[in-house]
Amino acid sequence: MNSKIISSLTYVALISTFFLTLAKNSYSVPLDPGNSYQLLTIKTDEDNNKLYNINLEIDNDSNIIRGQFEDEIYTIEQLINKLKRGIVLQKSEGIDVMVLSSHDMSAESGGSMELKYLMNGILRTYDKFKMQLRRDGHQWALYTEQDKIINTLFIETNKFLGIDIGIKNILVNNF
Repeated sequence: MNSKIISSLTYVALISTFFLTLAKNSYSVPLDPGNSYQLLTIKTDEDNNKLYNINLEIDNDSNIIRGQFEDEIYTIEQLINKLKRGIVLQKSEGIDVMVLSSHDMSAESGGSMELKYLMNGILRTYDKFKMQLRRDGHQWALYTEQDKIINTLFIETNKFLGIDIGIKNILVNNF
């Protein structure tokens, strides 16, 4: 092959790689502090009371444009797709401990959400905590099935012989 053609192909490959990398990593730009807020805080009674934060970024029309779970930032399209499959919030020894999912999420109106959690790691039994993400004008909030606004979830650990085996209880707004 001619060296000019190889050089041109190499240049095209480098430019393509750059733009694919840029597009793939565009979610790594921090949320805009002027248009984002903390939707939910999850605190555990283990790991020195570890906190998990869920944040949303909205546009001028108050539609969700991005979401953040810990260090991961997703565009709304990525967020909706990830929620359909389930976002693993906590994993231990290869087992999903907490998984957040939604099958009807919308950037304009929210949707139902489910936090599936490991109750007993020995028996591999799970339970679900259901929530609803709703928009009221320019505000977004999570609600319980009983229509109570959720700001924080407190995770109580299930122990057997002093060893963590799962999640015993999820308390709403009870830090």
